[in-house]
Amino acid sequence: MNDIEKNRNEIIEQNALILKEYFNYCDSKKIYELEKLNKIEFSIPESGIQQSLLKELIISGSRNILSSYEELHMFIGYTIGSEIVSKKIENEKLSNYIKYKPRNINLKFSIINYFIFLDYIAYHFYDLTFKTLFKKSGKESVKENSVSFQLLNKKNRLAEKIENLNKDLIKSIYKLALKNFSRNEIRILYLLRNIFVHRFNPGVDNLLKSVHSSYYKKKLKIIPENIIMNFGRGENEYHLVGSSYLKYEMLEPIIMNISSNSMEIMKYMINAGITHYE
Repeated sequence: MNDIEKNRNEIIEQNALILKEYFNYCDSKKIYELEKLNKIEFSIPESGIQQSLLKELIISGSRNILSSYEELHMFIGYTIGSEIVSKKIENEKLSNYIKYKPRNINLKFSIINYFIFLDYIAYHFYDLTFKTLFKKSGKESVKENSVSFQLLNKKNRLAEKIENLNKDLIKSIYKLALKNFSRNEIRILYLLRNIFVHRFNPGVDNLLKSVHSSYYKKKLKIIPENIIMNFGRGENEYHLVGSSYLKYEMLEPIIMNISSNSMEIMKYMINAGITHYE
């Protein structure tokens, strides 16, 4: 057996252990124990076209939301599992591989998929209200392709008259999404989502050379010791950063909070009658 085959077999063995930790995460956190109570806030008409349409919208939207929920917790479970497994590996190179590849990749998608999960919910609301959720005219109007979870809390974006759903239910779910996050953690959460999706991979714990503008130097609070070289001046200044400013120990509480908040949101929507779950 050559070195490449040996390394691959070692990685395959560790991935099996990560998968086991993922199942442990699901079981210990009771990720799929989304019990239904008798509390119903959303009522469907007893007959007519609206009844048929709302039933189909609930089933269709629920399927999308549940799929996103499963993917979200897969990424979180694999992140946690990779961290646990990496700490047990004596081979430093293999341990670092597990941290900087499976762990960091899944951590990145844990954050991205939380926003996907929330945006699916916003669009579900949009459908259940027969597209009356947001204002359709004026400067605060919202087009269908612009619907997002963040707009649920934007001033003057919700319509005055919303069909089927009440604003208190919408606001309650929005609050659940950010429950127990500190202001700084919310800042980090939104910033990382934007960076991961639109800009670059900043790395977690590991050394990662990357060029940043002054904007990201300020937003990411990059310390001078991490800057290797400067280019330009003022708004046109760029910085070559030579080490990571993101630490896993800082980000793990954030994804664990994502885990618990997403569960609470699912339970709330199921018991409110706007999400179907068996």
